[in-house]
Amino acid sequence: MTKRTGLFTMLVIFFLIGFWVRYVKSSYDVNFYLMEKYSNDAECLNGPLFSQSMLQDYMDEMDEHGWDQNLNANYVYHYMFWDPDKVTYGQDSNYLDDGMIGFIGAHGGVNASNHIYISMNRFNAITNSCKVIPYDQMQLGDIANGNKWLHLDSCHSMHVDDNALQSWRPVFQGVHQIDGFHGNGWISDQLLDDYGNFANHSHILAIAREWVQELTEFDFDGDVDLCPVAYTGRYTEDSCEDILTNEKYPTPGQINLLYADTPSPTVWRRHYRAGCDPNAGDPL
Repeated sequence: MTKRTGLFTMLVIFFLIGFWVRYVKSSYDVNFYLMEKYSNDAECLNGPLFSQSMLQDYMDEMDEHGWDQNLNANYVYHYMFWDPDKVTYGQDSNYLDDGMIGFIGAHGGVNASNHIYISMNRFNAITNSCKVIPYDQMQLGDIANGNKWLHLDSCHSMHVDDNALQSWRPVFQGVHQIDGFHGNGWISDQLLDDYGNFANHSHILAIAREWVQELTEFDFDGDVDLCPVAYTGRYTEDSCEDILTNEKYPTPGQINLLYADTPSPTVWRRHYRAGCDPNAGDPL
């Protein structure tokens, strides 16, 4: 081997090692999209939220477990959630779908078509709307090392009445699980420890079970309950049950422990606490 060939070979090896480290490491990201100020555009005016302070213990726990975290607070735009196959100018592969965990804090609801929506704090001229409609505009997990788990701290983000939560089904293009709330969600420092426990416990226990276990609150606001729901889609009932009862956050570096992606699943299951009775929703 000549010196020139040897040098070239070493450069290629260093490049590949660098690419591999970045490729694997960058996937172990938690991407936060927290809309706290809703006074940016008059069309999108809504009450302020304080998701970041409520999620601080979650962030601290994920940091201790070795996750990289990217915080987008207030400067959150529709295109960060849009899939380019669904909406022109969608760039989710650079944002929400670029990393294993996505966490959205926002207002939300269900529209006249019975589809769940995320209320953005900026008006978008392309869709002439302040809303992102997951059913029509989002796909997750359809890129290499894309999103595996999406958590939403948002009212009606997993609304069960009239099967509104089915509006998430087209979004499942590799994402393993989407978690949200039936009825009204709440942003409160009373939940600070609960979110911290959820982050910590989900490395050793099932994410879905911990989402429901830690965040269900009976009589949270008077006689109103807080009702989290975990939702998954796979190809078989057994596989759905496996996700809901066994899938955990991997410690960065445990990429071989990840469950397989399931694009366009055909079987659906949800996990929740029976009897939970939220504001603006029927009892589960």
